[in-house]
Amino acid sequence: MSFLFLLKKPNLRRLLTANFLSGIGDWFNSVAVLALLLEITGTAIAVGITLALRTLPHLIFGPLGGLMADRFDRKKVMVACDLVRGFVALSFLFVSEKSDLWMVYAGTFSLVAFSSLYNPARMSLLPKIVDPEELATANALDQSIYGIVMAIGSLIGGIFIALWGSDLAFLFNALSFFASALFLARLKVPASPNDSVTNVPLRQAAKDSSYGEVIRAITSTPIVYAILLLKAVWPIGGGSSMS
Repeated sequence: MSFLFLLKKPNLRRLLTANFLSGIGDWFNSVAVLALLLEITGTAIAVGITLALRTLPHLIFGPLGGLMADRFDRKKVMVACDLVRGFVALSFLFVSEKSDLWMVYAGTFSLVAFSSLYNPARMSLLPKIVDPEELATANALDQSIYGIVMAIGSLIGGIFIALWGSDLAFLFNALSFFASALFLARLKVPASPNDSVTNVPLRQAAKDSSYGEVIRAITSTPIVYAILLLKAVWPIGGGSSMS
């Protein structure tokens, strides 16, 4: 199954385009936030705190994202997350001095939190818009888009900010989320037996167990707890040592 053949499918094109746009916007925001923090604080501590805040929401909201993808309409979840992220992205435009740092921290945490809710819905939506025999190739294409965004997003974002400033990058990020929401709203997702009410007990069981399983896995495995703690505080320590 070729990539070009799959790209002829309108639903898949819309999903991939939405992911590309929001991904590029994310990188624009990341570079712009770091540049803005260094400009208004002159130290790397704030950068370290911000990087830490990009880690914690995945742990807190990742399980919730899985529950939402299982219990609610995935397309609606993704559109809602994009719209919220778009408005959150606009909040960075109001940051101009040290007293506004709380907006950077709150905005960064919120963006990553809603991304954690968005991603499980995105991954579980893919099998619904392609045939089973196309799924492996569609997954490869989806990951290729993700890799391309990672490879070029920060570079393009840096050039963009150097030429036009961080405010325009924040605006671009917000518009990328709104554009992504428009593409996602046009998705036509076929209904499946998995969406029927017969699966309500299964979904309730998932609701009751997901957070408990995560907590038990962390508390019963000291090395996992240590890794997560280190991953959260390492950026802060790195920022302090660079100041």
